[in-house]
Amino acid sequence: MQNQDTATGTRRIRLLVNPSSRAGRGLEALRKYLHTKNEPSLDWVESTSEDHWRDLVRRAQDDDLDVLAIAGGDGTVTMTLNALESRNRVPLAIVPMGTGNDFARDLGIPIAIDQACDVICHGITRRVDVGRAVWQDASATRFGCVASVGFDHQAIETVYHSGYSRSKALYFFATLRALWSYRPQTVRVTWPEGEFVGPLLFLAVTNTRDYGGGFRLSPQARVDDGLLNLYLLPKTGRLRTLREFARVSLGRPYPIPEVVRCTTPWVRIETPDRAIPVAIDGEPLRHSTPVLLTIDPGELAVLVPRP
Repeated sequence: MQNQDTATGTRRIRLLVNPSSRAGRGLEALRKYLHTKNEPSLDWVESTSEDHWRDLVRRAQDDDLDVLAIAGGDGTVTMTLNALESRNRVPLAIVPMGTGNDFARDLGIPIAIDQACDVICHGITRRVDVGRAVWQDASATRFGCVASVGFDHQAIETVYHSGYSRSKALYFFATLRALWSYRPQTVRVTWPEGEFVGPLLFLAVTNTRDYGGGFRLSPQARVDDGLLNLYLLPKTGRLRTLREFARVSLGRPYPIPEVVRCTTPWVRIETPDRAIPVAIDGEPLRHSTPVLLTIDPGELAVLVPRP
């Protein structure tokens, strides 16, 4: 991997690696690629914890760099976004090493490590939107892909406590199990042009088209349109729900009239009975309702493949 920029001659690159991505298999593949290509030494740093990762990201913005590359999945992107307190001075490049990689996929970044590394060297900068979840105590969490409530919190718990390495097959099984066993909770969801009050099965507010490793909830979504995409599935019969889930998995149109789909600059989620978990980019749950979801247009500078 030559540290070349077609305009300036040399790109100063630092590569931050999340060694836990894809249960460590991603790190092994990245090392093998760089070794077999006999590439020049990179400024390569492996994180030891989430706090260490955030410190590395913040320090990189003050260093003399042209590119900050991160190797990991959607959870790694989320950690990076929350380490950046404002627009990033050093453009971000992504080497997808997670299970889902929905954010990288939406940007057109190749999943293959050699092609992703080529983007680090020769990609162009694009500004994209970042989601923001604002909690009751006024703190905020940024996200690249999705904030969600409903049955998927059971699926996430199943995945993270299963004892198995994360995979699409495990996510699929966990989702089916949660779909069958989840008991809908009453919510109040508001957005500029609408409101929903009643028992909710699932709600996702997305920045990207895909969710959970390829489930295309929002085919019309764009990461640079300054809008969020609301997908709301109220309580309905189990067979209708399974049919909806199957069609989403296959990327087909949505036939259930109860489903709400729209673009919006913000969504507020409240629960009158009790707080319910809010998942951010499919990671282990730390937050709960109420929450206000908004969008920060053009907040992130990221490298993408040339047209």
